[in-house]
Amino acid sequence: MRSVLVAAVLMVGLTAGAAPKKHEPGALVLILDRSGSMQGVKLDATKEAARVAVEMLDPTDQVAIVVFDSEATVHVPLQPAANKTRIGWEVAKLTAGGGTAFLPALQLATSILAGAKVKVKHTILMSDGEAPADGVIEQVKKMREAKITISTVGLQGADRNLLNAISDGGVGRLYMVNDLVELPKIFAKEISTAIP
Repeated sequence: MRSVLVAAVLMVGLTAGAAPKKHEPGALVLILDRSGSMQGVKLDATKEAARVAVEMLDPTDQVAIVVFDSEATVHVPLQPAANKTRIGWEVAKLTAGGGTAFLPALQLATSILAGAKVKVKHTILMSDGEAPADGVIEQVKKMREAKITISTVGLQGADRNLLNAISDGGVGRLYMVNDLVELPKIFAKEISTAIP
């Protein structure tokens, strides 16, 4: 499915008639919810979406993956997107468990991207839950001061208002997903928009 989807997305770009332009390398951090409610089909769809996102990146781009429940950890350290196979293996190891807290994940993403030597620094925060809002918007402001943009993706059960506030403050986009089949397509669309 992944190769078909990526091929379809790339074909749209090739047939649009636009002259090819030089790619400006960017850095992306995927912030993925691994809380207990993500167990099963939601986590499977998330893994596929993450793999598609990495496939969409140019080999000169950089990518990292932060996962969170009540705490946040760096699941994949920042590295060239050319390491697609290795990153795919790490994504496949994701498991669910725990609560939901955005702030530590956003703080980790900020520290990862702060030192990246690229113009485009982007994050995608994906969640299906409600998280404490304390400190979140303040952290988003710090991210914008560091020239980091943020888009959010909400699955069923997500706090739309908080995700909207994050994407608004982060000069990004909000996607609310009703059908998990659409999740990889949404990640692909976001990558092509944020890191063209």
